[in-house]
Amino acid sequence: MLERVSLPVLCAGLLLLSGCGGPTAAVSSSPTAPVETVQAAPVPSTPSTPSTPTPTPISMPTPSPTPMPTPAPEETSAVVETALPMESPASEGSWTALGTASTFGRPSGTGGSLVVSQVLAGEDGLTVTLAPLPDEASVNAFQEAAGEEALPAGAVDYWSDAGALVLKLENVVLSSGDIGGDDWLHDFLRDAGLEYPMTTPTGAIPGTCPLFEKAAISSDGTNTTISLLPGETVTDYRVTALGVDGLEVSFLLTFQ
Repeated sequence: MLERVSLPVLCAGLLLLSGCGGPTAAVSSSPTAPVETVQAAPVPSTPSTPSTPTPTPISMPTPSPTPMPTPAPEETSAVVETALPMESPASEGSWTALGTASTFGRPSGTGGSLVVSQVLAGEDGLTVTLAPLPDEASVNAFQEAAGEEALPAGAVDYWSDAGALVLKLENVVLSSGDIGGDDWLHDFLRDAGLEYPMTTPTGAIPGTCPLFEKAAISSDGTNTTISLLPGETVTDYRVTALGVDGLEVSFLLTFQ
């Protein structure tokens, strides 16, 4: 029969048994292998194209315009007194059919006033001579005109119902009146060989021409009209500028 073992003895025995077992083996963990760090191969960078520096524009100084000297105003009378218009050669126009209208001279509405100083029918045709009215404005305008533009604005038309050729001269009168203005204008016109007042009578034109008949002249106080009857054999007419001579200008009306 087993003896009851006391509790203290049992505990002591258990302690002895636990001491006989030897030291407990230490569990060593296997060393962790070092992790090799793989670096990515460097990607070669594309060399950047060097930027061309933008040249800074050079601002050039703006040259200031050189002021032109303002010409001193000249007295109108001084211009007139210094010189007469230069002589200009004749300018022969083209032949125009008798039934065709035409124009000649300066543009309509321009130039100064003129007076008929002489009109005469002759072997070559009809010659008309004109001069400026004896006032400062008309004389200056005549001097400024050149060549054919010294002639008045003229228009030629054929009136078939009357069988007449008609010339109209714009801003042309038959009577000039007396010289107006300062004393210098009197002296200037006298030195030019012109005698004012000038008057051309209204009515029949003196002289004869075998190519036309019944030439007459008239004026309404502003414009002058010349009419004539061409001969039966006449087919064409022509106006020829005879040029400027001093302070007078002339033209010739001929026929064929």
